[in-house]
Amino acid sequence: MAQESFDPMRFYQSPASITYGLNNRRTSILGNSITIFGGYVGVQWGDRLKHVLTTNSSVFWIQPNATTLPPRSYHLNYIGFAEEYALLRWKRWELVSFIHGGYGSFHERSFEASAFTYNKDWVIPVELGGHLAFGINEWLDAIGGAGHRWVLLDQTHALDGFYYKVSLSLDIKALRSTLSQKEAEHDTSFSGLPEP
Repeated sequence: MAQESFDPMRFYQSPASITYGLNNRRTSILGNSITIFGGYVGVQWGDRLKHVLTTNSSVFWIQPNATTLPPRSYHLNYIGFAEEYALLRWKRWELVSFIHGGYGSFHERSFEASAFTYNKDWVIPVELGGHLAFGINEWLDAIGGAGHRWVLLDQTHALDGFYYKVSLSLDIKALRSTLSQKEAEHDTSFSGLPEP
């Protein structure tokens, strides 16, 4: 009996739609607990595969916990490309894998009595992780996930680290459809009332 071969191109034969959102991750850099703020926009193929372009930044300058002389602060930002794939689905639950690679810069500045120094290094962050989503209703999901970040070109590995995220995902298209349906049902119920 012949087995059906796996064809990865079949995902791209699914209907395509625009997808966008936020991907903020809580992590630790140089001993500091910070948030990497992220946003994405891209294409979703069917209901399983998603390819997106990302922008990511620590936004605020990172102040090390340890007392350093001279005082130093750091900043990380990068753009990237990510793939998400829904591995498993069961009732309202969904398990999704996450692969993310980027290119950006890591900035360092220090202050002394009368001197100011500033350095910028190019970095290649790579993230592997996953998240578990629970469908609260047709248009709102609760998401919890975790993963690990490796930063290439950083020989000290000081920027590597674990990350996690907890968030809500809003499907605007599904929300509009739900509101339109309720409005139509409301109009239908009033149209059935007898005239005074």
